[in-house]
Amino acid sequence: MITKSMIPPALPRAVCFPDERSQALTPGRLLTGAGLLTIAADVLLWNSAPGAGLAVFSLLVWCGLLWNRQSAWEMLATPKGAIAVSLMLATAAQTAIEPGFANGCLLIALTVYASGHFLHDHFHPYWRRFLEGISGLLWFPVALLSGRFWLRQWIPFGGISPKPEAGRTVLRFVWAALPAALICVPFALLLLGGNAVMFSVFGDLIESLETFFNTLEAPDIVRVLFWGFVSAAMLALLGKGEPSRVLRWIGQRVPTSLPVPADLDMGIWRTRLLLIAVNVLFFFANTTDVLYLWADAALPAGVTASAFVHHGVYSLIASVLLAALVLSLLWVQAPAVCRARGQRWLAHLWIVQNLVLVGSVVLRLKLYVEFYQMSLLRVYVVCFLVLVSVGFVLLAIRVHQERTMSWLLGANVLGVFGLFFVMQCWDEHRFVANWNIDAARSDAKSGKTLDTAYLGSLGPAAWPGLYEVASQPEVFGRWATADAKTILTNEAEQYENRMATGGWRAWQWRQHVAAQHFAINRKLAQ
Repeated sequence: MITKSMIPPALPRAVCFPDERSQALTPGRLLTGAGLLTIAADVLLWNSAPGAGLAVFSLLVWCGLLWNRQSAWEMLATPKGAIAVSLMLATAAQTAIEPGFANGCLLIALTVYASGHFLHDHFHPYWRRFLEGISGLLWFPVALLSGRFWLRQWIPFGGISPKPEAGRTVLRFVWAALPAALICVPFALLLLGGNAVMFSVFGDLIESLETFFNTLEAPDIVRVLFWGFVSAAMLALLGKGEPSRVLRWIGQRVPTSLPVPADLDMGIWRTRLLLIAVNVLFFFANTTDVLYLWADAALPAGVTASAFVHHGVYSLIASVLLAALVLSLLWVQAPAVCRARGQRWLAHLWIVQNLVLVGSVVLRLKLYVEFYQMSLLRVYVVCFLVLVSVGFVLLAIRVHQERTMSWLLGANVLGVFGLFFVMQCWDEHRFVANWNIDAARSDAKSGKTLDTAYLGSLGPAAWPGLYEVASQPEVFGRWATADAKTILTNEAEQYENRMATGGWRAWQWRQHVAAQHFAINRKLAQ
């Protein structure tokens, strides 16, 4: 006989999939928050370069998320909530220092994560919070336009008891204040007619309002589209998505590993031969790199040094990425296949060979920079290769410790986040400019010319270096000096125009320091 004690306890509902009970507050608060944030976006972002205005707007969005969540303030007391807020504040501060691609990606990612993070009391695993925010961006505008959102709030839907007062605070206040407004209008007209002081004060006020409305112009279509985009995005972030059923459906139907093949020996040898073949192929490629690239051996006839260094960098990167994908898919097979004799060692050997290949690509880039110059693209390629190397280390941990694919994806996402967080604080533009200027100074006798046009494209970070080039014609050459002066003059004018247009909203700390410290326009005038 089966007793109640023999039945295993069910997992908590929040562990399997998110709580479907909406934590977002009433539609009135939702629409009010989205409207206020749209006005803030128009004031802080419209017709202005990214800078302090974007930092303030991002903080307002996060405050709106806290304001529109019932349990948000309690979650801030938790360690994970405090870490999330600290990362948000640091990213917003970096936006005022100098915004960039990494900073913009972090702003979007943290905002989307916060939209899901503050939506549920219990929500595991934590990567689903990010999916909650993404699903809100996709689902909520459609639900709002279709009327489903309003049905869930004001009409009994799915057995949920309606709250008659929910979302009607503003309407009830207007209804309560309507008699007072109707009665006050005739009294105000009568009192204005009998009191000269009141008539003068209110007359000036009415005249000022009339002048203000006469100066208003109809916004252009681009600005109206900007309002619509921001409103839709804010409604989606402040609202509630519905990933719960979708995530539960995916979790029930997507297996964590493939089933055991009918012919187990065939599956084992298929994987084993594949790993042996790719290891042999990579060993041949790495051996040639070690001999001719690392050890500087004499190249065979018909192969030049320039062709060997410059040929196929992106093809090698693609092969490394393909190897990571193939190895990840191989370890989705049944454990009986992956645990077979020698499989792990072959996988680890292939990972080591991929790391050697990554090192060869970095050395190729180094030699290429010595031939030409440093550029932002080459810096980003090196950072990407560092991220690839971290991914292979995580893949080795997954193979050795039999971690899940979900763990591997989460660890890689965390690695990408960490790289972007470091990159947003690092001034890579100044690094590239100083590298090229130092290289040009040391190679002045070799006749290599400095690419001043590329330095000008690096922005304020290159202004100190350009001023150095402009003041030292005996080192960098007369033509480079003249180009540097022209670029500095144009950059100073563009900076003044940008600040005149955007005001404090376009203020960036690094631009401000460069302009104030070197005083480009005044020095050139002197």
